[in-house]
Amino acid sequence: MNNVDINFAKKIPVTFDALKCAQKRIDYSGVYAKSLFKSRFGEAVESIESDINVSVSFDFDLERRVVINGKADIEVIVCCQRCNEKFKKTVGVEFHLSPLKDIALADKLPYEYEPVMVNEWGEIDLVNAIEDEFLLSLPMFTKHELDVCHVPELVRTFGEVLPDSDKKNPFAVLSQLKKH
Repeated sequence: MNNVDINFAKKIPVTFDALKCAQKRIDYSGVYAKSLFKSRFGEAVESIESDINVSVSFDFDLERRVVINGKADIEVIVCCQRCNEKFKKTVGVEFHLSPLKDIALADKLPYEYEPVMVNEWGEIDLVNAIEDEFLLSLPMFTKHELDVCHVPELVRTFGEVLPDSDKKNPFAVLSQLKKH
């Protein structure tokens, strides 16, 4: 019975009223079920191997703007683009969000904050925001570290680029025009 209570205590809400949470300076630490991330993020990786560990805090910045700071990590299986073998990778993100009612206000946010839209009840969907952060943090081409990858070194070497001394400066014509 205690195990059930402990696991339940670790789960955190999906949506938040960020203003109320910031007024109370609430901190959450817990997990989201991996099933919540299957739709978009699950399609970007081979498989999701773990629940998502999340820690998040709600506060105000010096300009009294609501801010949501947090970290999240997840273990996934991805495919190496060099050797085509699957491997386990931990994806971790840090996020600094600020809730907005109107996307037009996003340009006024400091660069360190990402905008997150509030719904008609004034709540944010933290799962979608974290999923966005995970998607943005994935590399364009996932690869093993070089010392672990199973592709021979000769195959992954593309050659050396030698300096081309015969090439003429394309701006040389401009210097001649300047003289006239």
